Amino acid sequence: MNDQDDVPYFGAPPEPEHYRPVRRTAPQRPPKRRILRSIVYSLLILLLVMLLLSPPVLNMITNNFPIYERVFPEKASFTVERRIVLSGTADYTIDLPKITDVLPAQRVTEIRYSPTPTESPLKYGKTWDVWRGSLGTFNREDIISIRVSMETETLVWEMERSGGTADIPQDLVAQYTGDEWVLQEDDTNLIPPTDDRDGDGRVDVMIEPSAPQISNLAQQLADDKPDVYSKAKAIYEYIISHFTYSTEQQMTYVKSEYGGLPKHTLATLRDGWGDCDEQAMLYISLLRTLGIPARLELGALYNVNENRWGGHAWALIYIPPEDGTSGNYWYNVDVVNSEFLIRDAYRFTTWIDDGNGTHLSDYYKTITYQDGFLQRDDEYISISFTQSGRVTVKTEQSMPGFEFALSIIAPTVAVILWRKRSG
Repeated sequence: MNDQDDVPYFGAPPEPEHYRPVRRTAPQRPPKRRILRSIVYSLLILLLVMLLLSPPVLNMITNNFPIYERVFPEKASFTVERRIVLSGTADYTIDLPKITDVLPAQRVTEIRYSPTPTESPLKYGKTWDVWRGSLGTFNREDIISIRVSMETETLVWEMERSGGTADIPQDLVAQYTGDEWVLQEDDTNLIPPTDDRDGDGRVDVMIEPSAPQISNLAQQLADDKPDVYSKAKAIYEYIISHFTYSTEQQMTYVKSEYGGLPKHTLATLRDGWGDCDEQAMLYISLLRTLGIPARLELGALYNVNENRWGGHAWALIYIPPEDGTSGNYWYNVDVVNSEFLIRDAYRFTTWIDDGNGTHLSDYYKTITYQDGFLQRDDEYISISFTQSGRVTVKTEQSMPGFEFALSIIAPTVAVILWRKRSG
């Protein structure tokens, strides 16, 4: 290496006047290779369009971005297993309502237990499955499995107006518009036991339409609305725009500070956040204070993107028809998933609130134990899931023709990229 090699190179020397660059052309690919490349790119474009328009991808896009249409399967067929694993030294009791049909949305085709329930008594007008056992030694582990196969379908109710509160049957008003589940000290596993978990000096009430804060807010939101539908819609819109779903950190806080049970209605109103049953109970309380029957419905919800089930809760509300006819006019509202008058095929029901706080608290006490120590793991496991058909629901801010636009844009972008690459 000479001394000039150590000098940094900052540019090319000037070209001689007589210099003319020699243009080189790339060797032409044989015709067969060009044809093969065209076929491959065509197939890739076709696969891209099919992928973008497939139900799972459309569901993921439209359900995660509310400015677009919501897409649900018309029907679903699945098998799901609820697996409860217990370990420790305690004597335990597992008490669960038997999963049954909820027509026309839910049909149970098969239930298999392992082991068979110890007993299946009739309680609160419904069959419950009960397992009793004793772990005995610390290293013992008991596993209870409930495998259910069922068929579900999406229901969407469309209306613009309804009857008024005067059109609601009085027996429903008496059963489903009062306070429900006044907390007892032994309802939770807090030590020491307490019925005032947040220390505000008053007993916690899970559904509390009588609270002045609830009544005042409901009147502000819906007092000027002419019918039950309009009142229910106004309160729904307020909750979905003013409340957020609990973060993992907030859920951990609730679990430790509230003894394994949901927050009560006033705590959710105060915090501005809550999980599914907490926001549902707030919505129910706001409707009840206006004299609108509302109930809590509990079960599980399927996450199609993760192939995973999780416990879930939503509201069931009564809206009388505009013509004043009597009937079973109950409709689903899921505030945390922004589904108003919709019951999608991704869910199933295990229990519907009957307006009795003792019965509702009993549902939440799935596993009880005494004389020892108990650890528990309770989860849903997806065994199979198939869906068919499609139901498209426009949201308040829907973009018309989103799927058609996507079917045009996707191949256009793919062709442009192909031409740019090949050109």
